[in-house]
Amino acid sequence: MDGCDENEMAKLEWLKEPEGSEPVTVAGVVSAHGPSCGRSYGENYWTLSIKLDAYRIAGGPVQEEQLWIQLLHNFFVTGKLSDRIGAGEVIQAKVRLVKPRRPDFPDAFLAEYHGIPVDDADLKEISRNIADARSEKQEKACKEYFDEQFGTFTFENDLYRFRCDSEWQDKKLTLTLQFYDEDEQDEVSNSQIKESLKTARDVWMDLDKWNAQSKKFAFKELAPIVDEDRAYNGEDAEVTEEEFFERMELFNIDIYPNGEFYLYFGEDAEFGLFGDHFLSVIADLENGPTSYDIS
Repeated sequence: MDGCDENEMAKLEWLKEPEGSEPVTVAGVVSAHGPSCGRSYGENYWTLSIKLDAYRIAGGPVQEEQLWIQLLHNFFVTGKLSDRIGAGEVIQAKVRLVKPRRPDFPDAFLAEYHGIPVDDADLKEISRNIADARSEKQEKACKEYFDEQFGTFTFENDLYRFRCDSEWQDKKLTLTLQFYDEDEQDEVSNSQIKESLKTARDVWMDLDKWNAQSKKFAFKELAPIVDEDRAYNGEDAEVTEEEFFERMELFNIDIYPNGEFYLYFGEDAEFGLFGDHFLSVIADLENGPTSYDIS
């Protein structure tokens, strides 16, 4: 397809000829981060991504390793499925397994998901154990960190991040320092926090610029999807840039250790153009806005 990026093309090529992989039933424990749903710059499809921390195939033995499942489809299908799958839940689905496994490639592609309750004592126990272990590890982490510019950051156990409530343009704006390697360490070090704060200061200094660039990037990418949604609901009016910008109010910034940052936009805490979903624009200091996510 025109405009299809290399990673997406590889997935589509595999799906055309899935190397004899017939759908198999998989039951597993959804990771603590839950499913994600989005479409990156240059891609033609929306991607639903689900990671299972433990699973069994066709009633076989439990495998306590991660299984990465994806679905490439449109916004409506991936969004609805994402809403139905919760973090830490034990789910069951039919998938096509990728054999042999490939680096940086999904382990399986979703074939069917009906949301049928799963009565699997072993997987439910693993889910509880994972949750308990994660909670115990987070309890060891420091609870607060004070910064002279932003004030006090409070550690949020369930999301493994530091959060600070600030203000920008006379409106409340939340700044969070996200850390996603909790499985490899017992606590976030001060050096890690300071490194993330360096990125936060650079973003904050030019926040007017990042806000404007992110809105323009989002409008270019998402206006056709908004129009499609309106047509689906029997509305004729196309969204204008002015309307789009008016309904994009910045309310949260996530800073990641790799230098990426996510600017979250909503309408009274809900991005009205996409129902009850939030829009985040993903950027970095060198390349600017590069992608987005609706969650």
